[in-house]
Amino acid sequence: MGRVLDRRGMEKSSAAFRLDSVDAGSYVVVTLGGGTGFLRKLAGLGIYTGSRIEVIKSAKGQGPLILSVKGSQVALGRGVAARIIVKPA
Repeated sequence: MGRVLDRRGMEKSSAAFRLDSVDAGSYVVVTLGGGTGFLRKLAGLGIYTGSRIEVIKSAKGQGPLILSVKGSQVALGRGVAARIIVKPA
């Protein structure tokens, strides 16, 4: 499981976090913020509430996140990732 760190580098508790703020590791999607079209787009990628995702690459603040979802790799922009709330798996 990937560690989630705060701004000072201290490990955070297992609460929920925005996907764009986590390190590489396994997570479970808690909530998705967005309208019907946004939710439909994510569902087409296999991302929905309760789904398990693996963050492969998360260079904070730089470029897209690379995820593994149901055996497929998916790239998400930071704006999209900011609307996905996850907790460590």
